[in-house]
Amino acid sequence: MDTYQGMCKYCGEIKPIMAESQDAADERVSNECSCGGAKLEGIKARLMANINFISRENKDKALSQLTEEQVKMLKRAAIEIISDKLDKAIFNFGSSKVTIWSTGEKFKVKRTATREEIAEA
Repeated sequence: MDTYQGMCKYCGEIKPIMAESQDAADERVSNECSCGGAKLEGIKARLMANINFISRENKDKALSQLTEEQVKMLKRAAIEIISDKLDKAIFNFGSSKVTIWSTGEKFKVKRTATREEIAEA
């Protein structure tokens, strides 16, 4: 490991840092930077991870696995919400509903089962 001058890819700040390579130093400085771009990228990464989490099958909550295309749609909508182009997105996927929205500084995603049973006499 050597000392490199790592540069934040969002704001250009340069810091000396121990790393395996220049690319690793740049990546680490970018991940640890407190600039707005780095914070926004961290929020985006967490929201994408949350979308992956809620898209999985959960038999206890009667939720089936979402398709790859459905997950891609959710992620595209999330990017639009993070970019302030949308306030809220709601998707109905047959047996479940997914809502993505902003609460100011935080971004949330919720999935609910929408199954119902009706009997008539």
